[in-house]
This record gives sequence, C-alpha cells and structure tokens, in this order.
Amino acid sequence: MVAPRYLGIELAPADVGGYLADLGEAPSWLRKISLHHTWAPDEYQWTGRRSLEGIVRYWNGELGWTRYPQLVIAPVPGDVELDWRVFVVQDPREWGIGVRGRNRDSLHIEHVLNGDKRAMPAACVRASAFVVEALRAWSGVPVEWCDPHVDAARGLFFHRDRRDAGKTCPGTRVSHDAVLAAYHAEHEPEEEPMPIDVVHDQAAIDAAQAKLIAAGLLTRPHPGSEAASVGLLMILCARLLDQVGLGVDLEQYELRLVKKP
Repeated sequence: MVAPRYLGIELAPADVGGYLADLGEAPSWLRKISLHHTWAPDEYQWTGRRSLEGIVRYWNGELGWTRYPQLVIAPVPGDVELDWRVFVVQDPREWGIGVRGRNRDSLHIEHVLNGDKRAMPAACVRASAFVVEALRAWSGVPVEWCDPHVDAARGLFFHRDRRDAGKTCPGTRVSHDAVLAAYHAEHEPEEEPMPIDVVHDQAAIDAAQAKLIAAGLLTRPHPGSEAASVGLLMILCARLLDQVGLGVDLEQYELRLVKKP
C-alpha cells in the first residue's frame, strides 16, 4: 500500500465539517479518535507552517514514520488565547500513526501545546470541539470516552489511556472531565427563546382590540402576528389610565374600563 502523502491543508475550525463532507463517506475502519499534545514545540513556540513542516521532518527522519497523525490543531502565532487553526496533515480517510496498537482504527488529533505545564487554552478547546463534532457528524464516532483496549469500542481516548503508552499525553494538566465538558458545552443545543409575538387566543384578542378601538385607544385592528402585541399595549394603557383615574380590568384578554372608587 502506498503511504499517504503530506497535505498541510489549513482550515478554520468551523470549516472542518465541510471539508470532511466533501471527502465523501468516512472510512469503515474509523471507530476511535485519539487526542494528543505535541509537548514541543508548545503553543508559544509555534511559528505556523514552518513549525508544522519541522514536525513532519522529525516524524519522517527521527521516527521513520511514513504516516502521520491526520490532524493538527495549532494557534495562529501570537494569538494563543484567541485564534486556533486546523492543519490536515494527511487524508483523514487513510489510517495514520499516533498510538501503538490503535492506528488501524483511530484518527489522531495533535494539539500544539505542552499539556504537562498548562491546560488547553479556551480557544484551543473551542477549536478541538469543532473538529471532534465534525468528525462525529462525518463518521458517527460518539463524543464520549471509550476504552482503547477494546477493539469494538467507539469514542474518544487520550494517548495515555493505553496501558502500554508510557506517556502523559496529552498532558497531566489536561483532564478527561474538563475536556469532555467543554466539548459538550460548545455544542449543546440552545434553548429556543420564548417568542414574544405569540397569539394565545385570537378571538379573545380580536374582542379586546374592538374594545380598545371603542375606547379610542386603538385606531385600527392589528391582524395576524401583529395582534399579539396588543397584550403589551393593554398593559401600557392600564398604566396610563391609572394616572387619569380609570382602572383596567384584564380578564382573559378582555378589556373593561371601570371607574375607580
């Protein structure tokens, strides 16, 4: 089999989903996603593409690798706290290298940081969350931890979770709970805001409008979606009428003017 070639494609985190979709179906071998840190260079030593190509040369020359971790998440130099990017190092449809015994069923994500010194910066976590969610949508790998010793298991794992890893990767300052909580927080569905313009009972509101018109407080009916705003209008009218010695009795959206005692 011909080894995958180095790509070096740079993407914004939000564009990873579209990139993966354009590749077509995810490979059947993909069951796990492994998370790593580079250790060196770390996020403050990173110079961009020059650093990436230096890492690839190290993988090729020092380690003798002909395959790579498929994705690298790295800061824009000088913007560690704000802006992180994603580099596609090799085709994600091809298995890569990152964890002994788990390369044939795992996709590997390198994070440019020294996780033994610092936890992932918030911007790094956000970028990683975009990538993991994009991979979930593409491949169906769930965003939950799995046992990397079980072949059939599907999910995420840290490199250090393998008993034979002999590493702290992705770093002692990077915890399972914090990472997973951050991933889920980034992609929890937002609650639908309660619409302001809700018509509870159109007939009742029509009747209320008629009374407001009769009292000279409205000049015309407000049809359709406009009608719901009459509830707010009635409240405002109540405050105004209080000041001139009249009270407003609101009952089931009906308006009755009553003389104050």
